[in-house]
Amino acid sequence: MPLMTSLLSAYWTRSETLSGRKIAGILVGVLGTVLLFWPHERLGLQEALGMLAALAGCLCAAINLVTMKKYGRHSDPFVLNFLGMGFGAACLLAMSASIEDWGGAVWSRSNVLAIFYLSVFGSVIAFSTYYYLIKKMDATIVSLSTLIIPIVALVLGRAFLRETVTPIAIAGIATILAGVAVAIVPDAKIPSVSR
Repeated sequence: MPLMTSLLSAYWTRSETLSGRKIAGILVGVLGTVLLFWPHERLGLQEALGMLAALAGCLCAAINLVTMKKYGRHSDPFVLNFLGMGFGAACLLAMSASIEDWGGAVWSRSNVLAIFYLSVFGSVIAFSTYYYLIKKMDATIVSLSTLIIPIVALVLGRAFLRETVTPIAIAGIATILAGVAVAIVPDAKIPSVSR
């Protein structure tokens, strides 16, 4: 997503400049993500289709991000969040009603708490913050957060589920962080010499 966002920001909305260091940092971050998620078995057709769907989702998210940056600058982040989440919830409920069996749903205490947590912290707070950051920062810098999310997931998986963290995953984490660091360092300003 950061690569798509930077290209769209530079060539479609023309709201950002594209420096070599920014592209290099993003590519290093992508390399780290590849290391982090490198499959241990051969990829089949289903996995390849899943990857294509994920790339299509990234493109849609990048288009949304650069469009919001250019045209949503004066919009209220809470209103944007309400409209987006409300429309998304309506679409998901309609799709769920048409293709899923609701009789198998289990309304246990832990399931209800998980829904509450995801609704409040994973949606309302997270996306309100996201839209606020879009107004204050370059779209490419905001999109770099997508490179950090897998690291957080890996750390939480290790802490709470005792998942194994391989040496390649650690190398991936280090590479992602290095890429993000390279991408966010501002371009050096060359002082003008007065005559």
